[in-house]
Amino acid sequence: MPGERSRLAVAIPDGLATTDNRIDVSVLRQERGGDCDTLPIRQEARLLGSSHAVLAKASEVADFHDLPAAFAGGVTLVLPSRPDTAKVASVAGLLGGMLSATTPLAVQFGGAMPEGAMVWLSDFAPPGTLPRLNPASKTRIKGVDGTPMVSAETLADASVVQLLSQGGRPILWIRPGRDFARLAGMPSSARLGYGDIALYDGSGRLFAMHSEREKLVDIETEGDVDLADWMREHRIWLVLGAWLLVSALFAWLLRQTYLSRDRGGDGDG
Repeated sequence: MPGERSRLAVAIPDGLATTDNRIDVSVLRQERGGDCDTLPIRQEARLLGSSHAVLAKASEVADFHDLPAAFAGGVTLVLPSRPDTAKVASVAGLLGGMLSATTPLAVQFGGAMPEGAMVWLSDFAPPGTLPRLNPASKTRIKGVDGTPMVSAETLADASVVQLLSQGGRPILWIRPGRDFARLAGMPSSARLGYGDIALYDGSGRLFAMHSEREKLVDIETEGDVDLADWMREHRIWLVLGAWLLVSALFAWLLRQTYLSRDRGGDGDG
């Protein structure tokens, strides 16, 4: 409105934010036409030098791209007791864009769980956490129609990165795979961004997903019973069983009705 301060509220949908973002703002205003023969003209509105962005409090860490803000106050990198220089370089490649020159970074070789935000490099999950994806077991990633997307064999060889939470603090678990050392020279386009689970091979990122929001991907572990799959496989027997149950219930109700009539007839005699 003329003479008043304009405020724009913009929400960034889940999945569109990454570790590196550039926001371009373009504002158009529509001039009123002078008469019915003149169409309104959209003209660009100038942003003043005093324009600024007011940032709201960030929500809990839910995606990889939320980690730079969580790491800004400090993060501990936990490495195996026998560190490997090649693995350290690969971790740096994965964390590219998440750590700035001013990020307080501590390095720990094994030992007890540190406090605060943490990057955990190990073949095993951090103690006290419940990963959604367990690479050590015979786990498969498939579509909701049962089509395999990532086999158990591929998963066993891949480097698996998961975003975990423990007591409200974020933990990035990196399970190095067979070609983990080759991730040191990974391009920025393949770095962690979307989701809370990512798989890498020697060539780069294989797969990325969000375990809570995904509707078309399912994680299945051997030994677990998927109720939906079981019902699809046995739907014929389920339908037959339901039909027999309804028929038996109807026959029982019909018999009770006849018995009630017979008892009522005997009383009248």
